[in-house]
Amino acid sequence: VQPIPGSFTGSRELPTGRIFTKKPFLPQVGGLWDINGHEQLFANAQKNVRQFQTSATAGLSPFALGSQTLFDFFKQNTKPETSWTYEGGIRTARSLDLGPITGFEGQISYYHVDFSNRLLAISPTSTITAIVSGATILQNVGSVKTDGVDFAGTLHFGPHFSIYDAVSYNNSRFSDNYVTGSGATATTVATKGKKVPGSPDWLNKTVASFNYG
Repeated sequence: VQPIPGSFTGSRELPTGRIFTKKPFLPQVGGLWDINGHEQLFANAQKNVRQFQTSATAGLSPFALGSQTLFDFFKQNTKPETSWTYEGGIRTARSLDLGPITGFEGQISYYHVDFSNRLLAISPTSTITAIVSGATILQNVGSVKTDGVDFAGTLHFGPHFSIYDAVSYNNSRFSDNYVTGSGATATTVATKGKKVPGSPDWLNKTVASFNYG
């Protein structure tokens, strides 16, 4: 359904058509070693693919490009984002007799992710020479490398109450530069080594749970 002009920021006539995200084989392999009944070592590796977003209001959706020509160009020239994720760590689960604390479960893990064909919304014209930039396009801008560490633990206070807390550190950086514009106005944007916007360094999550009956 076409939007009413001006109903959301930048709304124009939306493109129509079909676009497919296809990866016939996404391998995954993992291993688990039960050390002593309480501690476990684990490791896994897997490949994944991200489907193209379909919302017309999403910034990284081909259906939000506002032009049938741009949509058709995207369909012919853009690849879906893929990733290889590698993770390893140790987890524990033990009963405790420390007054009100009756049990503990914890996990420490390290992960590394290699993203390929990362999508980015960019201007097709050089910001140095253009007075008015062209419509935003979506383009593959190379790879992104992510490294992170997770710390998570649950304290049990009897059979009915528990507190869970998880802390994560994340470092995501572009591995390549990309080019905007063409010909004499082509400009290389130096994104290599820079941090990916929208990916916080630190995350913390706390959950208190009560269960009875």
